[in-house]
Amino acid sequence: MTTVIRSPVFVVGVIVGLALGAAELVGSGEWWRAIVSGTIPIVYGAIVTIVGRRGDSLSVLAGRPIDERAAHSSEEASTWAFGLTASVVVAAVAWQIAFRGDWAPYAAVALVMAVAYLASLFVLQARH
Repeated sequence: MTTVIRSPVFVVGVIVGLALGAAELVGSGEWWRAIVSGTIPIVYGAIVTIVGRRGDSLSVLAGRPIDERAAHSSEEASTWAFGLTASVVVAAVAWQIAFRGDWAPYAAVALVMAVAYLASLFVLQARH
């Protein structure tokens, strides 16, 4: 059980689940929808973490690659995913600026991405 609790995927699943559940409860006022919305990411995080010890792809999704090859694949996939996501966010900002739209929400997403990346980098470097 300690592995599940310390898994970054499970921790993020819990945080996202609580946020979605709370948002659903505030937005709709229906407790059953809040429970369903909040439970889905938590269950996903738990399943990926528990089953992730058994296979290459799932081990990478669980944040605990089973060997160096899987770890390298995970790093490269993360780099591509982050780069493509950042490109889409920057393109959205440019689009909004070009058409005089509200670019602030996209800039906020870019800021969150940058802060999350840098914070993760510093935490991981401090741990090693």
